[in-house]
Amino acid sequence: MDRNGVPPAVRRGPAAVLASSGVVLLVTVLAAVGVLDAPDATARTVTAPVRPVDAAIARLLLANGELMGALDQPAQDSATPAPLVRADAVAVPEPAADPTALPPGSGEGMRVVYAINGQRVWLVGSDGDVSRTYPVSGRLDRPLPGEYEVYSRSPTATSYTGNETMDYMVRFARGERAAIGFHDIPVDAAGVEVQTTEQLGQPLSAGCIRQALEDAIALWDFAPVGTRVVVIA
Repeated sequence: MDRNGVPPAVRRGPAAVLASSGVVLLVTVLAAVGVLDAPDATARTVTAPVRPVDAAIARLLLANGELMGALDQPAQDSATPAPLVRADAVAVPEPAADPTALPPGSGEGMRVVYAINGQRVWLVGSDGDVSRTYPVSGRLDRPLPGEYEVYSRSPTATSYTGNETMDYMVRFARGERAAIGFHDIPVDAAGVEVQTTEQLGQPLSAGCIRQALEDAIALWDFAPVGTRVVVIA
């Protein structure tokens, strides 16, 4: 049993994203309306014209980033990340008096702020007030500081190695092998988390930003497609 009391193989496995019938149906619809090139096995399932309403729904899902996130964007994360390239690591800023305080120069308005060296995230409302802050586990040399935007989300994702899965994936940048985003702590094929929540605050990821489950859910609810993400050193 996993942390939610559901067998890991049932809740999510390395092929969970592609195995759901809903995704297969949408792939079929998109292929039929010319949005995706369907593989032969999928193309053979199209035996009747697609209803206009189905095509419209599929196009809407594609437009808001949900479907493509579920189809072909694994996470830039792994239980055994590649060695850190020190030359690419961002400069370490002066330590803050209060590491939980929102750093200056992190932008304005509604946004997600991620501090690389501080290994911390802030959820900032449109009024500038912090609604939540918490420690995370990312990586020191990616993504680079700058402003990004959430471009895709999916309830479940698979690591680029295919060996781990994670939930509440919110993508905002692109790594060397796959997408970079926020998600909960990955689990391996046996359903075991690859790190503990006590280790959050340390850079243990292969590129994505790992969060405790409750924080991952909070960010998922806070950051729809289009939300600004400010990455600072």
